[in-house]
Amino acid sequence: MNIVLLRGLVREQRHWGEFKDLVAKTFPQAKVLLLDIPGTGTRCDELSPSNFDQMISQIREEYLSKKAPGSTTIIAQSLGGMLAKRWSELHPQEFDRMILINSSFKGINPIHKRLRPKAWLDFLNIFINQKLEQREKLILKLVSNDIEKQNENLKSWCEIQTSAPVKKVSFINQILAAVTFNPSKIAPDTQLMLIASKGDRLCSYECSMELSKRWGVPVELHPDAGHDLPIDAPNWLIERIESFIHSPGSNHSKSS
Repeated sequence: MNIVLLRGLVREQRHWGEFKDLVAKTFPQAKVLLLDIPGTGTRCDELSPSNFDQMISQIREEYLSKKAPGSTTIIAQSLGGMLAKRWSELHPQEFDRMILINSSFKGINPIHKRLRPKAWLDFLNIFINQKLEQREKLILKLVSNDIEKQNENLKSWCEIQTSAPVKKVSFINQILAAVTFNPSKIAPDTQLMLIASKGDRLCSYECSMELSKRWGVPVELHPDAGHDLPIDAPNWLIERIESFIHSPGSNHSKSS
């Protein structure tokens, strides 16, 4: 059994924090594969492509070289969810289960819900800020609703960016990829679960609600966590994922 963890915009495997350890502890029989998007983490020296197909080609090569025999569940957050959706379109038999956290899709969700109006200004401030600590503090404030968690993670997030800095070109290219990606409106052909935060100030939880309605798949809603659920509510999140993976056949259907 394999569990793939795929992060979002300019975030890497270390940004999963304690959640990645919870996954390994909860599923000791699984091989946990932490994949970095080109331009981040172990691949920070590469430039992120500006389209998902090229990103997937590079990520998939690493995945195929490391995966163990058996089923694969992919847990993908935000932009990572968009990548997972496209991956399933290109290679529909590779995932047995897919869990999308706070994701949204062009053509299904309106732009003002995919990226809340205030978040546009936050993104601009993050992009132009030259001081690393201030920039990471702004990111944490945007994606987390827990002040204590923000303070706990600030030092480690600064260390991550220092050791594996993301180039601004990669940041821009990942945004371009997310904005221009026009996915199939059909649900991924796999067991599928949606998870969202009602307190998400970056992407409205209504995006996941619309996907749930359109695709006929379950959605779990956290009442007050921020966009970064693995940071704000790791134990709540792992409980929902464990229940889904161990359920005798999760609902999924294809609809237009």
